[in-house]
Amino acid sequence: MAQIKAMRILSPGSILLLTESSEDDFEMDGVGVQVRSIAEWLLQRE
Repeated sequence: MAQIKAMRILSPGSILLLTESSEDDFEMDGVGVQVRSIAEWLLQRE
């Protein structure tokens, strides 16, 4: 997965991500994907 630059929660089931590989915002669906992405993002922030 590309490095996450920014993350914005649109709703409990929808997260908007901005990655370094693309300047376009894209919406990810799927709770499993979101949970993994959030965990990776939080780990990178520490």
